Amino acid sequence: MVNGAAGHDFLAVTNVPKGTGNDFLKLFGPRYRERFSDLEALAAGPQTAFDLMDCNGKLGLDVVCAGVDARIAAGVHRYKRLRGVSGRWAYLLSLAEQVFLRGITRPMTVEMGARRWEEAPTAVLCICNGRHYGGGFMPVGDAMPDDGILDALRAGDVGLPTFLRLVGKYAKGLYWKYPQWIDSYHGREVSFSAQAPITVVVDGEVMEDTRFTVRLSEKRVNFFYPAGLSYQPEKRRN
Repeated sequence: MVNGAAGHDFLAVTNVPKGTGNDFLKLFGPRYRERFSDLEALAAGPQTAFDLMDCNGKLGLDVVCAGVDARIAAGVHRYKRLRGVSGRWAYLLSLAEQVFLRGITRPMTVEMGARRWEEAPTAVLCICNGRHYGGGFMPVGDAMPDDGILDALRAGDVGLPTFLRLVGKYAKGLYWKYPQWIDSYHGREVSFSAQAPITVVVDGEVMEDTRFTVRLSEKRVNFFYPAGLSYQPEKRRN
């Protein structure tokens, strides 16, 4: 829907919270589920033009990820097809497979602004326009969907003990406390490549290729939401 509506001033999209994670809507505060489920109020609400990420031609609104987090997300779909496996158990099974059995890092060449890592072990790579993904992760707590900036994080050669120690901090947006492990970039374009195909997830949709460029799209999309809600970060609301 976002790809179809992008760049058209006479169209607008929204999100009724019927998905597994409803991550993008968490921008709007803890009552997002209740408020976005009131369709009458939702239809009468204001709209704002939001930025979009262009990932090899696929437009995304929330987060693009390309590390172990992307492989976990892609595996969730496979496990959910098993009888009796719920969304939460599918996530846990996929996490265990990727982290404990298949290894956290993959060699990847990454360019973020003036910095470049050549075929370096990479554990996590995410590019944020929104603030939430993965059902509970908020890697960049002050990311804004309309500021013309993409917020990217890269975790490099992280072993299992360090990964387990940092993942909770990463999920809470505390990346800036760990510059020795997590590199940050705030700009308009990130490129990455590898000899083997890279699993990339764009707002929950899985892509695979050996080379990707994620850039701020020239197109924007109108997004409407219930009156009285704000997508400003909590610290900006206070």
